[in-house]
Amino acid sequence: MRVPVDVWEDLAAEVIGTSRGDGLEVIAWRGSSPPLRLDVVSWAISSADRAIPDQLTLTVDDRDGLLTPWGLSDTLAPFGSRVSVAWVSGSTGLRVPWGVFRLRKADPRTQWLVAKDGIRRIHGGGQVRLTADSDPQCTADRCRLDADVPSSTSRLGEVRRLMNLIGMSVDVQGVADKPCPSGLVYDDGRLDAVRDHLVQLDAAQRMGPDGSLQIVPTVMDPVWTIEGGDEGALIGIETSLSDRDVYNGVTSRAEISSGGTRSQIVGRARISTGPLAWDGPFGPQPLFHQSAATSQAGAAADAEALLTSRQTQGEVEIDVECLFHPGIQIHDWVGVVAPTVGSDESLSGRVVGISASSISGGGATPSKHMSLVVAVPSDRLETIAHRVALHG
Repeated sequence: MRVPVDVWEDLAAEVIGTSRGDGLEVIAWRGSSPPLRLDVVSWAISSADRAIPDQLTLTVDDRDGLLTPWGLSDTLAPFGSRVSVAWVSGSTGLRVPWGVFRLRKADPRTQWLVAKDGIRRIHGGGQVRLTADSDPQCTADRCRLDADVPSSTSRLGEVRRLMNLIGMSVDVQGVADKPCPSGLVYDDGRLDAVRDHLVQLDAAQRMGPDGSLQIVPTVMDPVWTIEGGDEGALIGIETSLSDRDVYNGVTSRAEISSGGTRSQIVGRARISTGPLAWDGPFGPQPLFHQSAATSQAGAAADAEALLTSRQTQGEVEIDVECLFHPGIQIHDWVGVVAPTVGSDESLSGRVVGISASSISGGGATPSKHMSLVVAVPSDRLETIAHRVALHG
């Protein structure tokens, strides 16, 4: 949820209303250079439950050729430049910040014209296509660890320390801390280390509206109900089921060193009942996880924590087409009212995928439609299946 609760109802009204005049406010800068407001021609954003969750593409107008990057220190060159992005309502001026994105690639597209003297070539206008990733995760992924030793006594303390060292702030929302295990050893992945800590806290990471690394619980109350009808936002729902990325066990592995000898420790956790039982028709489908544990018990606890977390935060994904909502984020929970035999059923699940873009030929104005992928706990689907069977 990218806006405070007291603004959420106003934003809900914007979702149902017109998108005419809506657009993106995009400001670019590098280091201490003056900020530069960009004229956006088109855009698209894709968010998913992955290490670097948000990927943004922008096409900006470069009518006089001054924005085309040549040097590595140019504002739109992908060598440390950032853009802040916010959605702005064309009717009320309501502003929803999306965060800060780090530029990864710049593709200028320039038209050159022959001057009247037939000798010189002059700039005839152009555009620059930019690719950018959510800044806190992208920067953490690129700034690898170099023999870093944990020094905080708690897991959230370590997350803050790891991110603060690269200039990134951390915003924790409703996540309880736990002690950091002694003897913990990191590999070279800073972002991997952060995510390993969060697994043990039943937490997930995303980019906050201020560009911070936001830490949230993996299970929350729904922030938006998506239903059909004249006043609803639901356009369509695809409840096709896939076994992709569905696991019924976790195997956590770690390497430890003792007396100059390195050995591997393994911890395992399995689903023993229900349709995904390890010994059932679904068959064994383990997820392998590299653990930072230093003991057999620690590796087993890691495996159990990860398996439990995956079950509670949703295992089966459904596709939802709905009206564009600029405030929805990855890891928000939503309620989807799905029609079934006998009655409509509300499916609560975690948003694990978002796709939105501007209108084709409409500049920065968002398309009125967006696509969501919602992860639903399998036990909820089993409950609906049982009710449908009673009507058979």
